Amino acid sequence: MLLSFLTDVNRSLSKFFAGHRTSRLAQLLGAIFGLMLVCVLQGLPSVQAAPAINIARPTWDTGWFQAEVYRELLGQLGYAVNAPKTLSNEQFYEQAAAGEMDLWASGWFPLHDRYLEQPNIAGVVEPVGFEVPGGALQGYLVDKVTAEQFNIQSLADLTRPEVMAALDSNGNGKADLIGCNTGWACAEVIDYHLQEYGLGDAVEHIQGDYSPLMAAAIARQQQGEAILFYTWTPNWTANELPPGEDVVWIEVPYASLPPDQKALESETVMTGITGCVADPCTLGFPRNDIRAVANSEFLEANPAVRSLLEQVTIPLADIATQNALMLSGQGDEDDIRHHAQDWIAANRATVDDWLATARAAGEISPSVSAAPVASPLVPPPLEPVRIVTQRFEPFVTYENQAYQGFSIDLWQAIARELNLDYELVGVNSVAKLLDEVERGAADLAIAGIGITSQREERLDFSYPYYESGLQVLVPSDQSELGKLLSVIGAVLRSPRLYYGIGILILILLIVAHLLWLSERNHNHQFPDDYWHGIWEAFLVGSGDGDDGGLWRQSAQTRSRSLFWPDLDVFRLFCVCLLYRQYCDHFYSARTAGGD
Repeated sequence: MLLSFLTDVNRSLSKFFAGHRTSRLAQLLGAIFGLMLVCVLQGLPSVQAAPAINIARPTWDTGWFQAEVYRELLGQLGYAVNAPKTLSNEQFYEQAAAGEMDLWASGWFPLHDRYLEQPNIAGVVEPVGFEVPGGALQGYLVDKVTAEQFNIQSLADLTRPEVMAALDSNGNGKADLIGCNTGWACAEVIDYHLQEYGLGDAVEHIQGDYSPLMAAAIARQQQGEAILFYTWTPNWTANELPPGEDVVWIEVPYASLPPDQKALESETVMTGITGCVADPCTLGFPRNDIRAVANSEFLEANPAVRSLLEQVTIPLADIATQNALMLSGQGDEDDIRHHAQDWIAANRATVDDWLATARAAGEISPSVSAAPVASPLVPPPLEPVRIVTQRFEPFVTYENQAYQGFSIDLWQAIARELNLDYELVGVNSVAKLLDEVERGAADLAIAGIGITSQREERLDFSYPYYESGLQVLVPSDQSELGKLLSVIGAVLRSPRLYYGIGILILILLIVAHLLWLSERNHNHQFPDDYWHGIWEAFLVGSGDGDDGGLWRQSAQTRSRSLFWPDLDVFRLFCVCLLYRQYCDHFYSARTAGGD
């Protein structure tokens, strides 16, 4: 603003002095002003537009809330931030090292140390700040009532017959452990533990879609049944079943991890774990810090961003609460962003302190151009076809570790018709469902998906196969007779009902006049007076059109008799319209009555 103002002033003065005779003093003052302007301009720092930051988010949607929080904070710091791009761990670290991604908020350390040790990543990408210090826990839990009743302290206790019987929900004689989806890294660790501790004959690793399996387990726990499960934090399960209140962490017999994680075994023993059966507690998995990770050159060029990332912390309980909101139906992209905005508003004073400190650290405007957004990594065509879905009862249900429901039946019929092999995978939220298709991780999605203009810009939808209607219900204290009278009253008060009757009578009167004009001079049986004749003609017109020939003496009437069937059809049409009006009022009256 100052630069623009001084430039305009100097230009105006130059034009003035050039077009007017001025004194030597005025010319001298103009020269001094111009010299001052040059000095000021040379002293001003170069101003460049803040770069657009490329931020990534993980493939697990329980981490998308944090990504939106960072996105909002960076925006309030003055940066443009591109929409988060969903990447796997390997993809993010590789793209961050190549400068294609600037940062993400989903680094788990020491679990992700192996990525930082790779030659092309070491020294180029670094963790910064402690978003959730020591908050990422993993382990096994049992409902508190069962743990106290059978004195369950560790996985070794699961070999006792009475414990196996209590935790056996499918009747196969083994304790049922709800574990990780096939392909998750934690699934490999669980299988390793079951083998290492000799639990293969005592415990069954239940695998499927984690969220609906856990939802069913929570329902059983609330009904007083025993449950055994694996979980991690932050996760919505900790909000539904708080450790120490509804469930307890149990230990593993001794610290042991697969060969590629042996160096972390000492970190599986930790103190101060809320809800654990012992302190220190051997959870069997190392504790992780959740940290932001960024390209080192990007951080060096943007000290304000580094300062902000070093300060941001998000309470574990807040993340778990947001994850529970996603599971309850608030899982759209806009929902997640609103959750982040609400969290920032609720912590406004703290956020303002973070931003003030970051601005002070970044006195020099950012000068590094943002890396262009890499084109989405689209995998080759999947064989079999990969289908992604989400629970949306009754269209998509999850029972007996399998997806069912109308939408699933519809897809199965399509697959049979096209002779397609497919793999069905479940996710927790609509945002994750759409993202899987958009980034090419799935070929198509089928569930109860609402079609919006924003989604149409990103994805192609089929024609709707279900349209919902909404009604307002109110309580009714009327008797059956009162309801019947209300219906009759609603019908009789309808103006459209009388419009229809009036139109029908008018048409019949027109027909009656045509008959009367045609027959009065040719038929001696025809009444002479107008009112009597019109009445008789009206009766014939409203009947079946056949009076034994008494009304067909004239040639005109005989020719018009050819159109009697058409008149019958028209009368039937009018009756149908009246019936339709009656039905509309009948059902609307019943709905308004709350029945």
